[in-house]
Amino acid sequence: MNTIKDKKKVFVIGSNHLNTLGLIRSLGEGGYSVIVLLEQCDLRFCYLRFSKYIQKMYLLSSLEESLQILKKENLKSDSKSIILSGSDSSICFLDSHYEELREKFHIFNVNGEQGGINYLVDKWNTFSIAEKNGFTLIKTWHVKDIHNLPGDIIYPCLIKANSSVAGSKDLMFVCQNHSELIKNLREGVEYLIQEYIEKDFELDIVGLAYNQGTHVLIPATVRKIRDYFHSQSNYICLERMDKYPIEIQHSIRRFIGFIKYEGLFSIELMCKGDKFYFLEANLRNDGTSYLYTAAGVNYPVLWVKLCDEGVSEDVVTSLKVKTPYYLQQMVDFGNVLHRRVSFFTWLKQTVTADAHFVFNIRDIKPFLYQCYIPIRQLLKKPLNLFR
Repeated sequence: MNTIKDKKKVFVIGSNHLNTLGLIRSLGEGGYSVIVLLEQCDLRFCYLRFSKYIQKMYLLSSLEESLQILKKENLKSDSKSIILSGSDSSICFLDSHYEELREKFHIFNVNGEQGGINYLVDKWNTFSIAEKNGFTLIKTWHVKDIHNLPGDIIYPCLIKANSSVAGSKDLMFVCQNHSELIKNLREGVEYLIQEYIEKDFELDIVGLAYNQGTHVLIPATVRKIRDYFHSQSNYICLERMDKYPIEIQHSIRRFIGFIKYEGLFSIELMCKGDKFYFLEANLRNDGTSYLYTAAGVNYPVLWVKLCDEGVSEDVVTSLKVKTPYYLQQMVDFGNVLHRRVSFFTWLKQTVTADAHFVFNIRDIKPFLYQCYIPIRQLLKKPLNLFR
């Protein structure tokens, strides 16, 4: 059984989300005790706080509060602590304070400088870099003013927020014509409008980069088997990278090397026929990364070891990942309700899945609490009738 390591303090900052829970569990399973800085949320719906791997948790009223907490926690430490981020907002905040924190903390970064991640969270800024390094792009229009739309937009089109921090997946729509486009655009949002391509499937390639992007580990990729428009990665499979064209690996390595990135990341691609289109780059831990941990490649622990004591190239290249490896989350049952998959198919896949996003027999309390939340809500409804 793993013993808790106290060589360095390990902080996880993020929201009440699968991404943050996956980070906590990956580190805990690797023997590390975790200090969690939880972004503002309603604790009544916060399931991840029950993870047994959390040593201490702070509920943030704002991300600015995290600066004082980090400095206080690290006050008596002679060595640098490690911060892993599970949300776009938190990694952008840390990147904005990189110069202030870098002497005492290991933080994901671009070119060892402040501001690089914030620049690349703007999706439009990544497209020219992606194309330069060999990726195929979808025809895209960058719209800052919804009252001044390009005249050559191709329909149907997909609209989404240009920034993952400023916008959410709720801003994503497929529009069949100009009137639908106008109806779904909102004031004050900077958009990307893309030619809509009916995908065959998506890939979410999670990796780790160090030495300013000169070393990139990408042994496998997530293939999204089933998702829902605003709730993605409901049922996914981990597959070996060599199942797909080698040019994908080359482009990822060139992209990461070009921006000189250090940390965990993911590259999302869409497949249609024999073409793989670049969708976006996420310079933080990815929500699907726990599948890699369950299958044998624990990226968060590997990153901590790289920051702490260093890891030889032989250790990194010798890591073996189990494939195929399937993972499912509870909201996938929505696909049964919408008749996208039969109940019996869903049940079989649920039972035979190699891992689940929230259900985990070694860390069961988050799952039990997640099950309790809707029950509590249902029980409240009859009571409200008598008030």
